[in-house]
Amino acid sequence: MTSTATMLHAPNLSDLSCSERLTIWTVRRLARRRTGAPAASAVPAEGLFLPCFRRDFDDVATAFSTALDRLATVRGGALDIAIPRAQALTATEACLLDATTAAQAGEEATMRRILRRLFPHHHILAPFAAAVTQLGACLAGAGHWLPRP
Repeated sequence: MTSTATMLHAPNLSDLSCSERLTIWTVRRLARRRTGAPAASAVPAEGLFLPCFRRDFDDVATAFSTALDRLATVRGGALDIAIPRAQALTATEACLLDATTAAQAGEEATMRRILRRLFPHHHILAPFAAAVTQLGACLAGAGHWLPRP
């Protein structure tokens, strides 16, 4: 897992493992699809994931959509998520990466502590915890294990 402190010194995608880059790319695509950004609307939903993993990742997309809806309802505004081709990570993306790594490792308390930095309100934290847990599980099922510290 790449810690947030490490990310402050190396906030570039090229410094991340393949699995970490895939995680960031997936979060960026899901966030852009949800916001209706022009780049996202050009790609059909079925084109985001390989056909063999589509059903699992559809559940991830639904979980992220639910979490983003809750965020908009309770807090308003959007997350600080970069466009898919950006090389630098935002602090929000680094936090979501750390949370996904913790979730994949089965460290739920750590995952929630990390997410609480972004979402102190439990009505927002819970759906994001579910979303990153599903994302971590799907990545693992596809053979993409996030490196642990």
